[in-house]
Amino acid sequence: MRREILTAIAAMLLAGCGKGSAFQKGFDDSYVKNFKESCIKQASVNGAPTDVATSVCDCAANKAATDLTMQEKMSLPQDKMAAIMESCLKQ
Repeated sequence: MRREILTAIAAMLLAGCGKGSAFQKGFDDSYVKNFKESCIKQASVNGAPTDVATSVCDCAANKAATDLTMQEKMSLPQDKMAAIMESCLKQ
C-alpha cells in the first residue's frame, strides 16, 4: 500500500516536470546510481566476476534510464528489463 501511495505522489509531482527538467535529471542520476549499485551487488552474489557485473550493470542502468518512462523506472517491467539486460550481455 505504501508503495502505491509513493508512486501516486511521484506521478503527481512528475506531471508538471518536463523531460529536460532539473528534477528529471536528478531523478535519472539517482536512478542510474542506485540501479548500478543494486545490479552489481546482485550479480556478484550470483557469482558474476566484478568486471563483468560492472560493465553489464553500467550498460543496463544507462539504457534503462534513457529507454524507460518514469513509471516504468519505478515498476521495472520484466519484459523490458530482460531485453535491456540481454542487449547489454551481448556487448
